[in-house]
Amino acid sequence: MTIALLVAYLLVVLGIGFYASRKQSAYDYLISSRAFGPIPIGFSIAAGFLDAFVLLTFTAYVYTYGWPALSLFIGTGIGLILFAAFAPRLRDEAGKHNYFGMSDYFEHHYGRSSAILVSVINVVFYVSLLLIQIIFGSTLVSQITGFPYAVCVAMTGLTLLAYVGMGGFRAVVMTDMFQWSLIAVLLVLAGCLISNGAVLKVMTHSDWSGSAGDAVGFLLIGCMASFAAPELWQRCFAARDGRSARSGTLLAALCFPVSGIVLAVVGFSAAATYPGIDPQNALIRVFGESFSGGLQGTGLILLLAAIMSTADTCLFVIAPTITLNILGAKIGEPRKKPTFLVLTLAVAVACICALMTQNILQVAMALASLSLGIFPVLIVGIKKQLSATIVNIALTSGFLIVVVALAAGNLGPTTSVLSLPVSFVVVGVWLVVQKFRDRHRSAGNRCKAT
Repeated sequence: MTIALLVAYLLVVLGIGFYASRKQSAYDYLISSRAFGPIPIGFSIAAGFLDAFVLLTFTAYVYTYGWPALSLFIGTGIGLILFAAFAPRLRDEAGKHNYFGMSDYFEHHYGRSSAILVSVINVVFYVSLLLIQIIFGSTLVSQITGFPYAVCVAMTGLTLLAYVGMGGFRAVVMTDMFQWSLIAVLLVLAGCLISNGAVLKVMTHSDWSGSAGDAVGFLLIGCMASFAAPELWQRCFAARDGRSARSGTLLAALCFPVSGIVLAVVGFSAAATYPGIDPQNALIRVFGESFSGGLQGTGLILLLAAIMSTADTCLFVIAPTITLNILGAKIGEPRKKPTFLVLTLAVAVACICALMTQNILQVAMALASLSLGIFPVLIVGIKKQLSATIVNIALTSGFLIVVVALAAGNLGPTTSVLSLPVSFVVVGVWLVVQKFRDRHRSAGNRCKAT
């Protein structure tokens, strides 16, 4: 029965990919002609954000850090609401200047060197995030089918490549809508099953002590990492107008509080019931105990849908970023073929890495740290014109501090936000220096006038 559900799920996503591929130009393949309304935009954002990083690592963080981890979902909602305030302006600018992603915004405002730097950071981030999805997804497929892990890695990678490669960005958004409906079912089932007699135990036996520093760290990660997420900008640019971009983003923000509550209960339940287990196994352990019989297979398929919805999002951030912003492919039909080739390469790299490592939590924390360094440039740059030199220095400084913390083995919720103040300090110092220069220049001009 479970294998039949898996086959049915795979056939549906492949069918969506084939349907999306019909009568499709290169422009449709890359941005779906900027025709999406608020509902597909909102559900696509929600499905893309609720991934293995959130499902697996959030429950592990709740298991490990307790209540401070709840700030991650609060911060994500705040970040989406903050982005929604700027979404109409960004969508109008994207239509005017033909943006396909965040790197195009940087190239228009700060030059090609800044666009390439942002592109490299995002590619590193999303290849690693894709790796997380493939590791977790392949583990689930192995549990469902009994096939060896290596075979399931190949199955997962080929399925992703098939439907995303056929249908492009339109297939990503359409499958996200389907997968979000499955994720919603998963959350309802999990909430009902886990809360049935377990909530009292969770509330009375869970460790509610925790560091306020960790809480602030998780809040900043959720808020600023979501605002700086390239897939969020990509969906904003794909909306049919500014109102659709804003409404879709707010719709996604509404989906997160309920999701966070359910997943927090899972994490606390695991901490109360299974002390001493590997935190990475908290989600699987609770779901394995809560879902039994036919429901267990259903739960695994629903989890797989959540993972695949983010894996395809990762792929379609990586490929256009490399094709358009790093390689500089020209506008027109030739874009489609190189984009597909990069999709193939990205899947191959992620699958090879998935065969080499299965440690997810450290990778996930490093990813969150990388995106924080971009936030100060984005939020300040929307209001004030920054120089390309300062943008490059801020981005490079944020990237290097993450590398140093990771190499030192000292990357946790508190230290993972180091890239944020470093980047903010660089931008802030430049603003102060620029202000003094302007005053000095203004004073000099007044002296000359007199």
